[in-house]
Amino acid sequence: MSQYVPVLKLPSSNGNMVPRPMSVPESLEFLNNSTNNFASDSKGAPKPFSEMDSTVAGTAQFTSLYIGAQLQISQTLEKGFWAKPGTLATQQANNLKTSIHNLLQHCLKLQFFFVGLSPVEQCAVKQIRLRALALNLVYIVKGSNASALAPCHHFLTVVEDMQKELSQFGLEPDSFTALVFRELSLLEEPKPGAVSRILIPILSEAKLGKIPRPNVNIRMSSAVILEPSGQTDTSLKFTAGLIMSVPFEAELRHLLDPSRIRLKIKYPDQKTQIILPASTFKASAI
Repeated sequence: MSQYVPVLKLPSSNGNMVPRPMSVPESLEFLNNSTNNFASDSKGAPKPFSEMDSTVAGTAQFTSLYIGAQLQISQTLEKGFWAKPGTLATQQANNLKTSIHNLLQHCLKLQFFFVGLSPVEQCAVKQIRLRALALNLVYIVKGSNASALAPCHHFLTVVEDMQKELSQFGLEPDSFTALVFRELSLLEEPKPGAVSRILIPILSEAKLGKIPRPNVNIRMSSAVILEPSGQTDTSLKFTAGLIMSVPFEAELRHLLDPSRIRLKIKYPDQKTQIILPASTFKASAI
């Protein structure tokens, strides 16, 4: 996207023309205009904004991911398969399941990969995740043999939490969330089948919510492994069943909650293990 950012050329003291990088307000204005353009034309995926001014890189990455989630929802709904997954061929059903899984992962990234979100942005993310959970519930009820009790309970819990959070911050729900609130309040027994039946027309009719305006306070969490570097040819040999110490050092930035950090270890036999690291975090000003 940086190639589309205009760079002004101003005369220097010796008369030569030198480029002047955009200021933060200019970068935010450009990002906001680009966001509005993407909102009005959802035919193509948005290009990354991360090459822009580093000051607005966090909000650019957040906006790009948010638009990406909206596009995934829009594309899934447009195909129409989601409403009757039980009639799909095996390959189509698997593709739909994968699309919904990827959408849920996308929403989790939006919810936990960023710090500095305002209440408006937090609620926008949770409402788009609510749509993803609704799609998932419809798929499980209509096209899966798995029990829908747990997903339905989770969906209803998220709806209840969403009502409380919107009320707490004095915010209005988007069209989808408002319809879900209204229809669930009229439902006598919120069983999976009944809930999925009311969700199908709501998902079909409700418009996507507004894209949050750029916020310069947003930062994206990141991790860089410093040691082991992965550039050595020396293999680490160990005996199965015995403990081996491996020095590990990483640089973590913009953490939402350090207690949620986990290490994923992949072994030569392709098995993986998730472990809780020792609490030896050292804070430093950046």
